[in-house]
Amino acid sequence: MNTKNIAFSQQLKIAGILTFAVALFQAIITISPEWSRYFGAGESLVSKIWLLYISGFIVTLIFILFGFYALSGAGIIKRLPFLRTGLVIICALFTLRGLEIVMDILIATGKIHAKGSVPIQFFAESIVSLVIGLLYLFGIIGAWARMQNKKTIYRKSKELMKGYRQYKYYGCN
Repeated sequence: MNTKNIAFSQQLKIAGILTFAVALFQAIITISPEWSRYFGAGESLVSKIWLLYISGFIVTLIFILFGFYALSGAGIIKRLPFLRTGLVIICALFTLRGLEIVMDILIATGKIHAKGSVPIQFFAESIVSLVIGLLYLFGIIGAWARMQNKKTIYRKSKELMKGYRQYKYYGCN
């Protein structure tokens, strides 16, 4: 692995670590209805504690899965199924959530009128999501070829050898 690949693997590794931190944070705020309310959970969800726990821990498990995909893309753990597709979807989810900061800023500056103001925690959530999404993006771009399916690599090398044999057979050397 050359130094460029190491840098991109580091980005995916950091994205994975931050995703695990988000999962831990999600688990912590799920335990407390007050914290869940503070970070944007609706009153209908907070009033049904069992629903809050189930949905919060499902989201926690999803973030944990996302973290494992990042580590797999970084080459730290075994290759997971649909690695490249999964990483692209995860990257899109984090980045799109992070881009919500544009709307938050427009509302906060009065360019768009909305009911009430944007709480500061929404800005923080958007920034964290955008940073993680960009780490996924740059890590995916750099490690894309390395994350190629081994069957595809085998098929391409087989095609290259076939072309080489034909080249050699027809005396083109």
